[in-house]
Amino acid sequence: MNPEFCEFLAENDLEPANVEDYYFQIKPNFSSEQLQLICGDIGPFEAGIPISVPLWVAIFLKKRHSCELIHSFQSQKFSKIRFQVPEWFTVENLGKMIVAENDDTSFTPVPRHFLEMSRIFLYHFKDDVVDGDQLRVCVIDLWDKRVSKMRSSTLSFLPQIQSCHARMDNITPLEICYAKSPMRQAIKIIEDLHTTRQNVTPL
Repeated sequence: MNPEFCEFLAENDLEPANVEDYYFQIKPNFSSEQLQLICGDIGPFEAGIPISVPLWVAIFLKKRHSCELIHSFQSQKFSKIRFQVPEWFTVENLGKMIVAENDDTSFTPVPRHFLEMSRIFLYHFKDDVVDGDQLRVCVIDLWDKRVSKMRSSTLSFLPQIQSCHARMDNITPLEICYAKSPMRQAIKIIEDLHTTRQNVTPL
């Protein structure tokens, strides 16, 4: 799994618990009949009339300059769900996550795809996002703090390489991807050193 695949998962994460996070309201500037897709029927589209779509559809239409993202919407199909940019994606709420990350030595809970989703919003929907520059700074700050914590955890784990496993809670898929390759290489080097030391014949 690589970072690009993590972003693909973020765009297409349609688990029931995540529906609110990954469906969004757009306002199309075109009209079209209903589309029959694997994820379900979408549409019909009417120019200027808000409609809820999966994130990947919103990205596709935004790239074609065929829609704009709207921040809040009540869908008839999901009458109890408000489709909107996630509540955590504000300067205030990201600031709270940064403070929590600072105050706790372990990893604090964060949205499953917070970095990928932030990149998608700030890159594909930069014209529709309020306080984009501040949001970018907050996201980078949060990521840097978690990466620093991950490095510290890795350095603490490596001397105990003979342990069978280590448990790290509240890690996102992208963070696992980020840490997996360097940690695997470090473990391999340490194992080789242990093997070499055991095979050395005392003088």
